[in-house]
Amino acid sequence: MDIAVQVGWFIALLIAPAYLMKYLGGTKTLWAAFAVSFLLCLWIVPMTILRAFHRYHDFMTLRALLVPAIFSVQAAIYGMACWTVWKRKPSARLTGKKKGGSAVCGTQESDRTTAAALTQNEVCS
Repeated sequence: MDIAVQVGWFIALLIAPAYLMKYLGGTKTLWAAFAVSFLLCLWIVPMTILRAFHRYHDFMTLRALLVPAIFSVQAAIYGMACWTVWKRKPSARLTGKKKGGSAVCGTQESDRTTAAALTQNEVCS
């Protein structure tokens, strides 16, 4: 019976993303995946600390410090990704330029400016 339950969960986890993509869309599916990952990482951190303390009565072992630290970083990354997808505000820029402006602080580039006009931009310090 135990192997049947495990196989059933495995098949369900294979089917669930396709179902969510079809009926909810890509954005909501991505948000849900980041949210679940964020919550799992938040749950693993205190459980690992409590288990290490209960088992060894010591927090200073490498494993007891490294595992919660890694999962804390992952929780922060998943939380930021979940927030970004939820608010629909992309935070990464491929070119390093702001939308509608140049990479130089305080300047605006127009699509119709000439090369002579671009040389007059001032750099903010």
